[in-house]
Amino acid sequence: MSPDPAHVYDRAAVHPRWGTFHYEDQGDGTIKIDPAWIATTIMVVETVAFGRIRCHTSVAAAFQGVDSTLEANGWLGLVDKSEFARNIAGVWVPRHQLHRVDRPLSLHSWGVAMDVNVAGNGYGKPSTQPPDLIKAFKANGFRWGGEFRNPDPMHWEAV
Repeated sequence: MSPDPAHVYDRAAVHPRWGTFHYEDQGDGTIKIDPAWIATTIMVVETVAFGRIRCHTSVAAAFQGVDSTLEANGWLGLVDKSEFARNIAGVWVPRHQLHRVDRPLSLHSWGVAMDVNVAGNGYGKPSTQPPDLIKAFKANGFRWGGEFRNPDPMHWEAV
């Protein structure tokens, strides 16, 4: 079993890897990031499986790889794409972990993590993720939250 997400990365190492930004806490677990950082670092990627996503430029190819893997294998139906359209699932969501201001910033703040099939895959709950979906993400360089000490089966993060 993989470590808990709080121990996957030394949080100080996140900044050199994906960039440093200034932000303001919004008091509800979300943050407002400096627009200049967003303009140079976050990009829009069109995918078949997830629709239009916003992610970090350095992981766009990995998300596109997952999309291509799902499409090539006929696995597009493994993703509830409607959750992305309704902003339930997603990638770039500037916030603290679990939307709690007492927690560190989530990797979603850098646009390097994705939540998929949120319904039925809650934090701390057993996974209902299809094995082929897990395979597609892992094959493209993502760590799965379903293997964390405190499972988060909806969660995927770039490694």
